[in-house]
Amino acid sequence: MASSSSVPLLATASGASVKIWQSVSSSPLILSPTVSPVARRLASVAWNHTGAVVASGGLDGHVILHHTSGAIIGSVPEETSSTSLSSSSPPSGGALAAAQGGSLDAIYALCFSKGSRYVATAGASTDVLVWDLKKRVCAKVLVGHTAPVYAVAYSHGDTHVASAGSSGSILLHSQVSGVRVGELTPTGVSASSLPAVNALAFSPLEHGRLASVDDDGTVRIWDATSRTSVCEARRWHDGGATAVAFHPSDAGVLCTAGADKCVTFFDPSVKTATTKLSLPDAVLCCALSSDGNLVAAGLRGGSAIIYDVRRPNVSLCTLAAGSDAEPVVSIAWQARGASGAEVLSSPAPSSSEATRTTPLRTTTTTTTPAAPPSASTAVAAPASRAEAEAATTSTTPASSAFSSIVKAKKSLEEEMAEILAETTPAPPPPRSAPAATAKTMSTPANVPPPRATPAPPPPPPPTIDMDAMRDVVSDAVREAVNDAVGDAVRDAVREVQLAQIRHQMEIMDVVETLRQEVRALSSSLHTSQ
Repeated sequence: MASSSSVPLLATASGASVKIWQSVSSSPLILSPTVSPVARRLASVAWNHTGAVVASGGLDGHVILHHTSGAIIGSVPEETSSTSLSSSSPPSGGALAAAQGGSLDAIYALCFSKGSRYVATAGASTDVLVWDLKKRVCAKVLVGHTAPVYAVAYSHGDTHVASAGSSGSILLHSQVSGVRVGELTPTGVSASSLPAVNALAFSPLEHGRLASVDDDGTVRIWDATSRTSVCEARRWHDGGATAVAFHPSDAGVLCTAGADKCVTFFDPSVKTATTKLSLPDAVLCCALSSDGNLVAAGLRGGSAIIYDVRRPNVSLCTLAAGSDAEPVVSIAWQARGASGAEVLSSPAPSSSEATRTTPLRTTTTTTTPAAPPSASTAVAAPASRAEAEAATTSTTPASSAFSSIVKAKKSLEEEMAEILAETTPAPPPPRSAPAATAKTMSTPANVPPPRATPAPPPPPPPTIDMDAMRDVVSDAVREAVNDAVGDAVRDAVREVQLAQIRHQMEIMDVVETLRQEVRALSSSLHTSQ
């Protein structure tokens, strides 16, 4: 199926295959990769930043990369050789077993970096692996979790990787050094009572803003810079929350889904739902299109339902993405989205709906529902399997050049401060003098004095990933150079314009002087006559 620049694609994962949908009137492109002798059961799917490649991760521990045409363009780890790990990040746990040719740990979640150079995977292992897709090696092993990891997300500037799972804690690691730089934990809850975190999402509009949803239905919003919680809605979903996504153009709207068969649009400022969608089955995953007009939800029963958020009282279509035995465990819109009418051939909204700048603030009052597609659009479900664990994916408009430089500079300063804090060894504790004893004992002359115990050597500093550092620095330098060149060009044009004005004024002065001299000469001639 060819990709069109004006038509966004929708990817769904269920069973052992990924299905790519272009419209409800066409059958999906079914991707069924076979790169492992183990039956492949998917848990996560994600698009790269160009929308040309879709990645899927499953219980066999591989990430398969497909082109939108259906061709397999690669996998990590590569099947032809054992997992390769960079020497800068010594593996441990499941990553060590993979490096030695052992079985790979199941993948529950994956996430692309901003430029799609790296992909981070999380799963049954307590480690988060960062894969370099250019070199096809594991560039980083992020350690610190004590239980399986269910969610992973890159920060807006790719400076940090956030991950969370069944332990209930959210860890922040540096993408450049791989060092753990922070931990987000709810206050007032003991570590043993923390509910599992099922999904994470960074805001594309607010720097450092991170959302998480828990197994007890709680929705939290964090400030990853100050490591504090800024909003908390307890028991927002009955039976557990499963997915979360920030609105791409409205920082005040958060989309969440849960096992209570609901998808809600949450306003953190007032902790209320501005829009609530009731679905026929438990929602395992959801995704917002890049323009924020469409929301797609994957259900436990194997269906994927799409809504236009400007008219949420009726679904646009229902896709037969899976079956009762194969729930839709992950769903993702292509990065370059189009309008809902182009994608789903749905009727255009009324003029009042189309002109609203924030359509999620108030639910629509349209009462004429659109007829759902017929059952003839359903496709045959792939081979049966056991129900996979739910996993979610998350999906940035560009700001001004000056703000981009400020953010990049701030991120680099924070990164260097964290690296220096981690690499500077703590001073050894002062040695205390031995306590005086009541009795004095003479020391034999032939007994040597006791040796002082040498202080342990300081831990080696973490190795910095120069490729990642180069990517971060080059982006900041490129933006700074573009701004500097733009300022220089504007200054040069201004100087040229001023020079032209001064030159014209000088010419006018000369002309006026000549005019006065001609008048004086004419007057003198007239007087002499």
